[in-house]
Amino acid sequence: MTMITDSLAVVLQRRDWENPGVTQLNRLAAHPPFASWRNSEEARTDRPSQQLRSLNGEWRFAWFPAPEAVPESWLECDLP
Repeated sequence: MTMITDSLAVVLQRRDWENPGVTQLNRLAAHPPFASWRNSEEARTDRPSQQLRSLNGEWRFAWFPAPEAVPESWLECDLP
């Protein structure tokens, strides 16, 4: 089990992504999906919240052989 105090350097040295024995880290137990509404009337109509954002659509992915190969400019990408 990892400690919360692990630095990025320590995590990179472990290279967990190359270890087939590591199937999960810091994972929460599975749970049912929950929804919330602002008031009981909205709950009765069961319409999705306007704050809900669908993740369906086109995604742009980039593969890098190691975390060290990711360019520093990735932080400047246009995110919604």
